[in-house]
Amino acid sequence: KCVEPKLGVNKGLLLSSKDIFTAYCDTDWAACTFSRKSVSGFTIQLWDSLISWKSKKQSIVSRSSAELEYRSLAFTVAKLTWIVGLITDLDVQVQLPVTIFSDSKAAIQMAANPMYHERTKHIEIGCHFIREKIQQGLIKTQYISTHDQPADVLTKSLNKVQHVYLISKLGLANLFVVPILRGEC
Repeated sequence: KCVEPKLGVNKGLLLSSKDIFTAYCDTDWAACTFSRKSVSGFTIQLWDSLISWKSKKQSIVSRSSAELEYRSLAFTVAKLTWIVGLITDLDVQVQLPVTIFSDSKAAIQMAANPMYHERTKHIEIGCHFIREKIQQGLIKTQYISTHDQPADVLTKSLNKVQHVYLISKLGLANLFVVPILRGEC
């Protein structure tokens, strides 16, 4: 028999040769029970290969989950814009638009709808550059169910089954198996 090391210790990134980007962004609204600050996270994949990811506790308290999800989307678009710019500077063709998956229908609608609504006026104007990137054809947004959102690994506490399911979607693979001292695999 073989014994696998603790969850996550045996995982590594395998890089693909395909040239299709996808991104996932998510938040855990008011995650900190003391400060009520939220946690945002994103992953960016080049085909099935995870190339960029981040999880960050926000510096301010968000007034709504829609605001927070929209800020997370804006942060992901900014990072994706930089990565696409870097890759195109290296004379590599990038298939556009890049799909960004979010489990927030409100954030997706705010990005698509050019009308400012009274409920969204408090969101900083700087975040509205998402619309510009959609119009330029750099990105497109798409809904993904919370159950299938791989960025949850960076923002939420998950049970083992959900954690294993989501890290498999990130392209993390078991790189080795540790054999038992007296046995062989």
